[in-house]
Amino acid sequence: MVFMSGDSGVGIEEGHLAYKTKIYNYDVTVIHAKCPVSKYFISIEAKSQEVLGDAIKGLTYIVPIQNIAFNEEMNCATLRLFNRLIGIYSDGRISFCAENLNDAAEVLRGIDEVLREAREYVKLYGIPSSDDIKRLLKLNAIELYKHLPKTNCRNCGEATCLAFAVKVLSGNRKLKECPLLLRKDFEEIERTYGTIALIALGIA
Repeated sequence: MVFMSGDSGVGIEEGHLAYKTKIYNYDVTVIHAKCPVSKYFISIEAKSQEVLGDAIKGLTYIVPIQNIAFNEEMNCATLRLFNRLIGIYSDGRISFCAENLNDAAEVLRGIDEVLREAREYVKLYGIPSSDDIKRLLKLNAIELYKHLPKTNCRNCGEATCLAFAVKVLSGNRKLKECPLLLRKDFEEIERTYGTIALIALGIA
């Protein structure tokens, strides 16, 4: 069920029907506009009552590398979560497409949980530096594969080391699940991609 206040006005925004409402602790503008994915019928522009600040960078600890991109100039992150693209800005703005208001409420609840977890990681491990984030997000499956044993032993459950690397970057496996990796391998990854990689890849 969606917890929201009554509409505070209906208008036109960029040629589309739009109205304002409240979902949980977010002030929301709902725009009836075509979204890139056909099953989504509304665009959501939500504004948190709090500044998100350091939680934005903290997302790199918990969101799979393949599912996150940063724009430092705009102080925002673009995430691929909940089967859609979501823009999250440090000033508290959140934008995404949804099927309806109930779907939007579920997404906002999920985003709240992700941001809460990001804040906890920031408390534990500190705010990732911009340089560390840039290095981490350059990591791809081929580069990660170079740090793996390359034996295709299948002891991790995957057919090849490259397949394992792909699963790690997608967030479906943790790097420590490779039984042949040694401490020196972890140390080399940390030197190359920063301490944040130990957490983001599931080593720490």
